[in-house]
Amino acid sequence: MTVRILNPSDVDIFRSLRLEALELDPDNFASDRDEWEVMSEDQWRSFLENEPIFAAFDDEQAVGITGLIFQKRRRMAHRCGIGMVYVRRSHRGCGIADSLLKAAINHARNLGIRQVELSVNAENSGAIRLYERHGFTHYGRLPRGFRQGKGFVDDALMVLALDTTDEQINKL
Repeated sequence: MTVRILNPSDVDIFRSLRLEALELDPDNFASDRDEWEVMSEDQWRSFLENEPIFAAFDDEQAVGITGLIFQKRRRMAHRCGIGMVYVRRSHRGCGIADSLLKAAINHARNLGIRQVELSVNAENSGAIRLYERHGFTHYGRLPRGFRQGKGFVDDALMVLALDTTDEQINKL
């Protein structure tokens, strides 16, 4: 299994996995499939040009993705978000999500990012355990973070400090 950053020529891989994730696991994402499937190929390609999207490959088959979303404002440029974490059901339980997170976190660290943030469906205990294994800590909960069916789901808010000089944030 290998993990690499997708480039704009990998647009079909990105589109396929992202739409699959939104169709098969809609409750785990804040986005809806219909918001993404109407995007043009140029929009998909632009996403790959502007943010690092990581894919895990089993031989030649892409089986998982995640992405980093950088803050654009200079005073917030030390932070990034992680999102779109998805592994195909046929490949879950094999450490692929761990490999994707490690690659994304190491990439952020190598770019000088000091803090990685995420929000996750507060009812998704498997994902929360995954993030905790990688050192993410809880710093809050957003009630009614996004709609799910006719109701709402809370978001668990998590953070990982990448700089070793500030351990406090990981002890919140």
